[in-house]
Amino acid sequence: DFIMQNHDVFFVDTAQDMAEFTTAGVIARDYDAYLEMHPKTKAILNEMAKPESSSLTATYWGVLPYSFGKDHYVKYKLVPEDQLLSQPFDDSNYLAIDLQNRLLHGPAKFKFMVQFRTYSENMPLDQATVRWEESMSPPIHIATLILPQQDITEKGQAEYGENLAYNPWHCLIEHEPQGSIAAARK
Repeated sequence: DFIMQNHDVFFVDTAQDMAEFTTAGVIARDYDAYLEMHPKTKAILNEMAKPESSSLTATYWGVLPYSFGKDHYVKYKLVPEDQLLSQPFDDSNYLAIDLQNRLLHGPAKFKFMVQFRTYSENMPLDQATVRWEESMSPPIHIATLILPQQDITEKGQAEYGENLAYNPWHCLIEHEPQGSIAAARK
């Protein structure tokens, strides 16, 4: 299962950092104090707060690295083939409405890319806030993900979606996730 987000880095580096962030917000109820002491996390969260006009025109990154066979590592990326942007409109459910409209009229396609770890010192396995620069290792298009034309409002679709569960450890050992955040998810 691929867990991806519309920003190229995660907002904390390690599982320990995630535990501290969660403790600050859920137990201490003071995210602001945590963020003041962790300006990098604050900056990334601010970057992540960008609006998207469509879930089908956004680029997605699997921000954690994965094994790619023995002693090789990659990060995953999805790049939409359709770059036709729509404007977010004044409806809290605009992404669902846009998804429904687009998939009613045709399929959606994404380029599935892999970015190889070429420089271990600049591409750490357990620092999720560190961007793997594409100038050092350009992503390679290896497949195309096709979401077929469909009516996502058909009976049973919403319930099906609500009951989906993803686990990045549903994989071959040759492609297992790396880093402490992935280990904590396991």
